[in-house]
Amino acid sequence: MKRSKIGPKYSKVTRAIWGDGKFTGLSRSAPCAQMLFLRLLTAPELSPFPGLIPIGRLGLCEALDWDPEDLDRCFAELHAKGMALADWKVRLVWLPKAFAHNPPESPNVIRAWRKALLELPDCELRARAEADMVARSKALGDAWFRAASGKAY
Repeated sequence: MKRSKIGPKYSKVTRAIWGDGKFTGLSRSAPCAQMLFLRLLTAPELSPFPGLIPIGRLGLCEALDWDPEDLDRCFAELHAKGMALADWKVRLVWLPKAFAHNPPESPNVIRAWRKALLELPDCELRARAEADMVARSKALGDAWFRAASGKAY
């Protein structure tokens, strides 16, 4: 008897959860890296570009109602595992695996992401995210790569 291969289950969580009165009225967890990562994955501040979040260190502290020391400790865990990078000076966070988990549906999506990048702070972190998108798009084919690299048809 053949066993069917079932892929990972998929579920969308709305970013509006962070402003929902029922959710915000629930008891809060102690500051931990898991909660920080969930907040980043579902951040209302997320840009259209997968995994790039224009938010600063103190903005995250305020959003989570955490002390900066707690945020620094939890973010250090994420950083050590390669799950999140930040340029706090320009207020930008990047989740490097976001592109892999949210692949584009067409080359037009990549074109839209390129435009969205221009609205984010110009920094090394943004450049790394863009380079990652271009590299991953290469594997999707020529049209995808041209859209990601900005090369004309």
